[in-house]
Amino acid sequence: MSDVQCHRCGLTRAGLSAAPMPGSWGERIFAETCSVCWTEWQEEQTRIINHENLRPYVPADKNRLYRSMHEFLKLSGAAPSRGF
Repeated sequence: MSDVQCHRCGLTRAGLSAAPMPGSWGERIFAETCSVCWTEWQEEQTRIINHENLRPYVPADKNRLYRSMHEFLKLSGAAPSRGF
């Protein structure tokens, strides 16, 4: 696990031990997010799913989660579009 300059908190902290998901999203999170902020996102994600009654297996709900993750973690690049 190496240190990363986290886009969310702005600090240089320990990064994740592996990409948390496959593909370009996992690579971006791995390169731009510290382990502390990733843990905070996981807690926020649970709140969003419960509060908004989302079903991650439904494409529109999955898109909402990805857009929220993009905003919360302040990831680079474009947020997913509605057709994601």
